[in-house]
Amino acid sequence: MICLGLRGLKIEENAKIILKNLSALSIELNKFKEDFDTLGVHLLNASHKYEDGQRKLERFSDKLVNIQETKQIEAK
Repeated sequence: MICLGLRGLKIEENAKIILKNLSALSIELNKFKEDFDTLGVHLLNASHKYEDGQRKLERFSDKLVNIQETKQIEAK
């Protein structure tokens, strides 16, 4: 009977340790999730800025080509 009681106490102690470790892991997971979400926002912003820059570059290039074509027509 005493052995069963001691085993019960050991199981309860182990359960408390497991719950404590799970709690710590939960905190770490939440911190990682916040960092991961922040990274996602930064990547999205970078992607949008890249697309904006690409459109501006294309417009600039088109204007430059138009200026060159106009100069060639005027030179003839």
